[in-house]
Amino acid sequence: MRLGLGLGLSRGGGNSGPAPIVPDYSTIVTFGDSITQGVGASVAANRGANLLATELGATLTNQGITGTTLQNSFDSGGAPRTDNGRDRFIGATLGLAKKAAVFVAYGLNDARYIGAPATFNVTQYKADYREVLNGLIINGYSKTDIYVGTPYYITDTGLVTGGAGFTGQTRGGFETFVTAAIE
Repeated sequence: MRLGLGLGLSRGGGNSGPAPIVPDYSTIVTFGDSITQGVGASVAANRGANLLATELGATLTNQGITGTTLQNSFDSGGAPRTDNGRDRFIGATLGLAKKAAVFVAYGLNDARYIGAPATFNVTQYKADYREVLNGLIINGYSKTDIYVGTPYYITDTGLVTGGAGFTGQTRGGFETFVTAAIE
């Protein structure tokens, strides 16, 4: 099966080469932030995770939570952000929550947050992403059943608007998180 749902998979290959073949999965779990959760979709069926599950013919467990980051690094308040992916991936994707495949799409909020650059940064994002991915593999997911998405594109206006700590990121700073997810 070939997909084109914003997870680095494409139907026609485009500029990135041939699209990977995705196996048929009976169950999937999606793990990420508000975009994974589907905030802003006109109806549940139009959420990206739901479209993915429909395309795969799979039963979906959506573990997207609005406003979360992947990192458990200290933010400007001196503590990790609530519901961060690094701290919740075990309960959200393993044990009884384990499915045939996991689709991880984290980084938009990590890339936008500039409130504590000494502790909350691309280096920590990359380390925590690696820890999550290694944890998934160690706990039973095959490497071929883990799909990683980069931070979603955001407009320049989106980079300079938002709440405390989430405004003022540069395009170059944001793109370092995209590169980190690819790596």
